[in-house]
Amino acid sequence: MDINSTITRYEKELLEHTVPFWEDNCEDQEYGGYFTCLDRDGSVFDSEKYMWMQWRIVYMFATLYMSEYSKPQWLDIARRGFDFLVKNGKSSDGSYYFSLNRRGEPSSAPSNIFSDCFAAMGAAAMYKATGAEQFRMEADSAMRSYIRRLDHPKGRWDKAMPGRAKRLSLGHFMILAIFVM
Repeated sequence: MDINSTITRYEKELLEHTVPFWEDNCEDQEYGGYFTCLDRDGSVFDSEKYMWMQWRIVYMFATLYMSEYSKPQWLDIARRGFDFLVKNGKSSDGSYYFSLNRRGEPSSAPSNIFSDCFAAMGAAAMYKATGAEQFRMEADSAMRSYIRRLDHPKGRWDKAMPGRAKRLSLGHFMILAIFVM
């Protein structure tokens, strides 16, 4: 197997098919945020805005903007999503909801800490891409919420049974290790 031809094939797939698909279809031009439940033709089959995917798209486009293939519109897509999510996605205690409806109204409570995790990642990528303090502050806020909730990551939605051994999820700590690197 020739590594250079493999690299070329993956670059072509990413830059000519995958990224343009999301660039053309993910933004909700009417309400903001992103459509993430898309069919192969780009049609929306569910308009619910799940925070994990919303923030991953912010992260993806901000990171693509910083790549050797940089396009200004990628940062614009990331920034518009960031603005929508910060405006609509946070509960009164600063943690991020699990999902929003199309208009940006909360539809699922902050039922675990992964929304905060991906908010921190997306905001940090925006900070790296721009150096703007607002993005650093949001990354810090989301990270603090993530750490604050580590002992009870699912909050009142925890399925643990009283008197049973507590299960420890390594995923939360693996993500934390990535953040501090």
